Amino acid sequence: PHTKPINFWAWLMETMRRRHPGVIFLAEAVTRPEMMQARAKVGFQQGYSYFVWRNAKWELEEFLTEVSTQTSAWYRPNFFVNTPDINPYY
Repeated sequence: PHTKPINFWAWLMETMRRRHPGVIFLAEAVTRPEMMQARAKVGFQQGYSYFVWRNAKWELEEFLTEVSTQTSAWYRPNFFVNTPDINPYY
């Protein structure tokens, strides 16, 4: 999703939701935080996040504070421990 213009996704999601109101969109790409938040604001209900690369306590606290306060109104990150193509340090 990060390689297509935001307007494209807005159009596609609006069109799909009219036809299939129950569809959920997952942004399956980790990119710049600004782009991940823009995707969320345009309508992606879920998205991959930097959670898998947060290992230290302070990193987890910082990340969880951000997603539970500053961006919680629109950004819904998934907290996967890994994906098929991401293998974190631990």
